[in-house]
Amino acid sequence: MRTFDPSVHNTLANHPQTVRWLEWNPEDHPETDGFLMLDNLFEDPNYIMLHNGDRELTAEDVLAGAPLPSLALIFEWSAPGVWQVHTISHPDARGGNLAAEAKKLLFEMFTEHDADMIWGMVARHNVRGLKFFPKIGGQSCGYGHHFVAGDVEYFRNSRARWMSDHWNKES
Repeated sequence: MRTFDPSVHNTLANHPQTVRWLEWNPEDHPETDGFLMLDNLFEDPNYIMLHNGDRELTAEDVLAGAPLPSLALIFEWSAPGVWQVHTISHPDARGGNLAAEAKKLLFEMFTEHDADMIWGMVARHNVRGLKFFPKIGGQSCGYGHHFVAGDVEYFRNSRARWMSDHWNKES
């Protein structure tokens, strides 16, 4: 579901086992007490924020102990109809049903937000990510170097190909 509150994304991103994969050094960010804060992305129309929960959660809900969604995706506009996907998952939820949950969110991007192509890049040292993208329909399309992530592999899929090859009602 699309969300307009940063609480889920911020909470998942700042989990100690997650934040290290995001190349975030808390000691470099005294302005946020070391936390990775994604609030600014929610105000920018070049980003669409989705999570696999069944309702909008606020900071009060999270602090009160409401169950967190296991997956949050950030879609960053690249060009008309083209979105880069960034994934954040709760460490306890990795594996299992996560690929099926991600496919539901990709379906939402393709059908409700008019994405024609979704692409992503995964750091070559992120073995889980390199296995995850093909599971959700990403097709490898080459390698490169990112100034923060280092060596990366690129993945992509078009709406038509993804809908015919990777989506079914049981996904």
